[in-house]
Amino acid sequence: MLITMLIRLTALLLSSYVVAAGTAYVLASPSDGNSAASLQNKTVQLAKAGRYADALKVGEQAAELNPNNASLHRWLTVINTELHRTDAAAREAITALQLDPQNANSHYNLATLLEGSGQAKAAIAEYRQAISLGKNDIATYRGLYQCMAQTELLKESISGLEQMSKRSPDEAAVWLALSEAYLRYGDGDGALYAVQQAVKLAPNWYPALKCQALIELDTHRPAEARLTARKLITIDSQQEDGYRFMVRVCCQGSNDYNLAQWTTQQALSHQSNNPALLTYLAVQCIKPAIRDGKLAKNQAPDRSLRWLALGERLLHAALETSSNNLTTNYQLARVLLLERKPWEALPCAKKAYELDPKNTEARALYLRATAATNDLAGELRRWLHRGT
Repeated sequence: MLITMLIRLTALLLSSYVVAAGTAYVLASPSDGNSAASLQNKTVQLAKAGRYADALKVGEQAAELNPNNASLHRWLTVINTELHRTDAAAREAITALQLDPQNANSHYNLATLLEGSGQAKAAIAEYRQAISLGKNDIATYRGLYQCMAQTELLKESISGLEQMSKRSPDEAAVWLALSEAYLRYGDGDGALYAVQQAVKLAPNWYPALKCQALIELDTHRPAEARLTARKLITIDSQQEDGYRFMVRVCCQGSNDYNLAQWTTQQALSHQSNNPALLTYLAVQCIKPAIRDGKLAKNQAPDRSLRWLALGERLLHAALETSSNNLTTNYQLARVLLLERKPWEALPCAKKAYELDPKNTEARALYLRATAATNDLAGELRRWLHRGT
């Protein structure tokens, strides 16, 4: 029975997949350009060039002509994986194994799919089978130890990765795997050292920088985390991690308003269609301004209002993309009430309540906004009465 799999792949693994798909495959040169062998040649060439969509079309044609070619199905496993067609990749991996059960690369491909779907123990069995059949490269052992780190074999995983880091000190992916294993074991200092080695070898490698920022935050190194998070945003502004790490640094620790303002601007420029991220950033930005539901007393009111203004700006942007989000409406109403803008707060509070009438917090906020609006209206009437 086919298992639905979700796969995580990095650029550093691509070379391993290419080897796994075609180690024993020799390009043919038949005279018929539409023969199975010719189409397989073209599939391989397109895959190596990174043209996976084109490679899939040609490869599927080749498979129709020659459905029993295990090497072709290994390539189709790789191609479908790169295209995030994980169910199709699983089918191809299983077919390749059925046709050639003693092929180490087929077991390796299945292991990576199982690892990506979170089935660590099943992946361990496939990695070990690949090794027993002669696949002894760094990627296979790294995959094995990464899966072991997710099981009761964590200590064995760390020992294996430590040995790999000594034998292959220039492999950034090995250092990153070791760092993640140390994290699971609770060794923050070891994790930081290992990920720093990975970043030295691959300064712009996003997964390593992401891991480094997380460790720096967890080990209370805000200055270092700030630099790493900023680099994440600079390297890939379309990824969320840098923004989330940065706002944790500047809003939960140092209360660095200028840095929060920069992060807000970057998010509005590059993540305007991501209401969930904008709402998360807004919630973090208003934390320095609020204590026990009221404006913080440990800083001047104007400073608190600056933080609230950042939050309001982000929440308005989030609502432009997703107007029916309960959390966003609730948080904006909350901010507007703190800013003493009850008439602006009331529609958002009402919307939040209508989206979930059973939500006690949304109901309470709606009542607060209604009462504040009535109070303000009463004040206005009194002033108008004085005037007459």
